[in-house]
Amino acid sequence: MVWTYVALVGSRVLAFASMIVLARMITPSAFGQLGFALLVISYLDALGDLGAGSALIYYQKNGDEAAQVAFRINLVTGLIWWITVSLLAPYAADFFRDEAVVPLLRTLAFIFPIAALGNTHDALLRKNLSFGMRLVPDYARALLKAILAIALAWQGFGVWSLVWGQLAGAAAWTLALWIVTKWRPAFHTKLTLAFSMLRYGCHIVSVNVLSTLVHHLDLLIVGRILGSTALGFYTLASRIPEVCITMLTWAVDTVAFPSYSKIQNDPAALEHAFRSTLRYVSIVTMPVGLVLIFTAKLLVPLAYGAQWLPAAPVVAGLTFAAVLRSLSSHAGNIFKAIGRPYLLTQIGAIRAIILVPALIFGAKFGITGVSMAQAVITGASTMVTLVIAARILEIKAVICLKELRPALMGTLGMGLVLGVAHFLADGWPPEAVLGTTLGAGLMGYAGALYIGSPEIIRHIGAGIASVLGRSA
Repeated sequence: MVWTYVALVGSRVLAFASMIVLARMITPSAFGQLGFALLVISYLDALGDLGAGSALIYYQKNGDEAAQVAFRINLVTGLIWWITVSLLAPYAADFFRDEAVVPLLRTLAFIFPIAALGNTHDALLRKNLSFGMRLVPDYARALLKAILAIALAWQGFGVWSLVWGQLAGAAAWTLALWIVTKWRPAFHTKLTLAFSMLRYGCHIVSVNVLSTLVHHLDLLIVGRILGSTALGFYTLASRIPEVCITMLTWAVDTVAFPSYSKIQNDPAALEHAFRSTLRYVSIVTMPVGLVLIFTAKLLVPLAYGAQWLPAAPVVAGLTFAAVLRSLSSHAGNIFKAIGRPYLLTQIGAIRAIILVPALIFGAKFGITGVSMAQAVITGASTMVTLVIAARILEIKAVICLKELRPALMGTLGMGLVLGVAHFLADGWPPEAVLGTTLGAGLMGYAGALYIGSPEIIRHIGAGIASVLGRSA
């Protein structure tokens, strides 16, 4: 978990830093145009390797044979999605009412065959819990993408600087994976596992498609109804909770699935892992979310520039949604680890049906309304997912609330301190207000957590010491 979070922090901080620089050189409409293209890429990427990578992680035996099969599936699907995007580009441009999307999409489509060459290597690293080694490809992708995008934007390439940065990052990621992973594809291999892997993978694909559909529905509706400029504001607003909260959720999901899979036949261990994850994720995401909501109007213009201030209310709404999502995301990995991924499909389908009209209604109130609709529906989905997970693990739903108590009490104390600090700093320069608020809030949270749940502080300290000791 620590290795994965370090990788995500570094790569996402690099990406966020590049966005801060690029926001001052590229218009909101250009970011929106790239957002149109990346939406199409994301939806086809959800189909990806047809679940072969997840099946490779799930199958604890026949490791090399499963890897050989997964690699070949990746190559075929990578070519298929490349051709598909090239053919669908004009229709996507018609949907978004922007002809500039066609060349952007056809160029970005090369991401599929490039990434296909590295997907199996990445799945093997995750299967073996070799998350420290994943630092290299993740950092390589983020660094090259940021450097090239900024350099091209400086030369006036506009939206194309973002496109070429995406492709360069994908190529760096694949090359680095081949360097850090010893496994190599064989010229000839048996494909006896292909059917069973694809059968398992079809459930994963349905989950991924629904997850991506739900996750990007707000972007789709903003782009379609409100236009490229509004999508540009919305996209950059989403980067702040993504860097500060969602990447922790991604780190948890990346580690949780292979970890839960290794103890899939031990109900007591699964329950303990589930409860511990809920407890410690909430301890991080709840206070971070409160700070972002409280300081959004200060943070957005300082990060992106005054012209991006309309994105501030969106940051607050999407932050609330990200916190709620973080509390239940790992529960889905319980479903996958015990061979019941169809539960995620059912939950995702119901959520998608409800989310579409809610987001369309929210769009009547602009991008802020869309973000608030996302938060409301995410809250309902989180409750349902946690209740189902609790029933599967045969624990009472109230146990989940018990695991959230330390974070809730600490966040409450933090909120009181934030309010006082903000009142005292009124009239100061924005940088001073933000720094004072963040510092006071952190101390307030640490103090409240130590008073209410001192054992949590000791456990976290022991866990960090253990990780550092193993690393040494």
